[in-house]
Amino acid sequence: MGSEMCIRDSVGPDDGMRDALEERAGALGITDRVHFTGYLGGSEKSQAYHAAELLVIPSRQEAMSIVVLEAGIAGTPVLITEPCGFGEVAKAGGGRVVPPTLEGLEDGLTGMLQNPELLKGMGNRLKEHVRRHFAWPVIASKYAEELARHVKRFPR
Repeated sequence: MGSEMCIRDSVGPDDGMRDALEERAGALGITDRVHFTGYLGGSEKSQAYHAAELLVIPSRQEAMSIVVLEAGIAGTPVLITEPCGFGEVAKAGGGRVVPPTLEGLEDGLTGMLQNPELLKGMGNRLKEHVRRHFAWPVIASKYAEELARHVKRFPR
């Protein structure tokens, strides 16, 4: 990433880490490039997804992150860690799934940020994947099929 100017935002709860992270940013001299917005909701959250080049979820524990779906519908590619439980992101070509380590995150970020056109294509593929598999009509249809299957198994 070299010396180019990048702005990074941290959005959402910080689990009590914000002060330490802000101190670290200060020590590294990057407070002009790293912003801690805290919680965003509604249109602010949607605007953040649409404005982002990339969403990174460096989770150590997660279960199928809804944030991935929200980013996907906005066309924002994602870099997630394995505990996010959403490996189909990589299979769909909508981002990368890496180990939850500094090295994994660094490799993932370096690989993804090297080519802006690559990011755009990933975002488009993730958006299509989310629309095809997670849009409400698709989910409702799957639930209806499952319900019908169970009703047939247990007739009156």
